[in-house]
Parts: sequence; structure tokens; C-alpha cells
Amino acid sequence: MSSNNLVYLGMQKIIFLFLALSLLACQQDEADKPKVETRGTGAVGLNKAVLQAELLEVGPIKPVQYGFLWSTTNGVDVISAQGKVVVGESSEGELPFSYEVTNLSPGTDYFVRAFASTNGFTNIYYGEEIAFTTSLPADYVRTLVADELTNSTAKLNGELIDLNELTTAQYGFVWALTPFNSILQGNVVVTGTASTPLTYQSTLTSLQAQTTYYYRAFVSNEEATVVVYGDLLSFTTTN
Repeated sequence: MSSNNLVYLGMQKIIFLFLALSLLACQQDEADKPKVETRGTGAVGLNKAVLQAELLEVGPIKPVQYGFLWSTTNGVDVISAQGKVVVGESSEGELPFSYEVTNLSPGTDYFVRAFASTNGFTNIYYGEEIAFTTSLPADYVRTLVADELTNSTAKLNGELIDLNELTTAQYGFVWALTPFNSILQGNVVVTGTASTPLTYQSTLTSLQAQTTYYYRAFVSNEEATVVVYGDLLSFTTTN
């Protein structure tokens, strides 16, 4: 075998060894990183939620700080987060942790992820991002008695009572021929959006004569991820 071939084979072995060592180092680096998992939320209320996560592994740099980041926009990280809390620090993995975040806005979508960090916030490692929506008070909206009844029309009446911290509310009515519980079980009439309390109306047409209809007022956040209903009432069209 010529000396050129021997040199070529030697170079191949060196390159292969270099790549193998590099891959092993990358795998080792990945294994050494802290691992944290965002588990979800516990109780979610008008302006608070219990966040849950687990620190799975800590890696070689100890102790590891762990906590939560949250925001009203997705893709939350330590730079864009509207809220951040360090729950604690640990030198051991397999540690569940939770935190009750307060002062949230009602009827609002939030995005949260757990994090682990070493050397202060020099190195940050994230869990998966999850979403949750705060609720709305049950007394945001009131269903009022329908009037101006004919054999084919009726005027529905509702009232937005107190928007509290909800900056913009979408409101309207749901109606059907049978009693119902949710917006998915009836015909939806979106009357408008508002940022202050008001009374509102909507006239139904093309109804059947001498027929009983059921309806209720509703209010939701703009994304319609949270819906609150007034009482279920009924009316009967004339002959």
C-alpha cells in the first residue's frame, strides 16, 4: 500500500475519532443540563392561578434556581415575560413545585412555562409552554325579559353589569327552541363589544307563531375563550 493511501486512511481515522468525540461531548452536554417540566395549572380563578411544574434533573452546576414565567402573549421567555418568580433552589432533582400567581386580569389568556437556571440567570432552561384562561364573575351579565312580541318577532334584552378589569367584552344572546346550558347548544347573536356597563337589545325575526323560545344573555372576552351567561328565560310568540 502506498504511503499516500496510508496517510489518507490515517486522516479518515482521525476525522472519524474527532466526530465521535464531538458527538459524545454534545450528548454529555445535553445530559448535564437541568431539566424542568411544566405540568399545568391547578385552581384558576378570576385573577389568580396555581402553576405546577417539576424539576427533573439539576445537572453538575449546583444549586439550580427554579420558577415560572408568564405573559399574555405566547413564546414567553425570560426577556418577554410579564411576570417572573423564583420559587426556590435545589441541588436535587425530581422535585415538584408550584406557585399561586395573583393580580391577573379576568377573562384573559395567559401563557406560562417553568424554568431552571444556573449561575444566576446566566444559563436558563425552559419547560414546555402551556396556556390557561382566567374566569369571569357570574354577575357580569343579566338576562332581561323579552318584549315587543309578535307572531314572528321578539326583542331580547340584556345588561352588562360590571366589566371590572375586563377591558373589552363581547356580548349578545343565545337562543333555542329547547332549554340549553352553553353557547354551543343554541343560536348565537353577537350584539357588539363594550368597555363600560350598558343595556342592549337584539330583535329576532322569522320565528314560529305560538311557539316558546329559550334565551339567555352572555358576555365573553374578545377571544371567546371564557363565556359567562345570564339566567335562562323564555318567551312565547303570539298567534
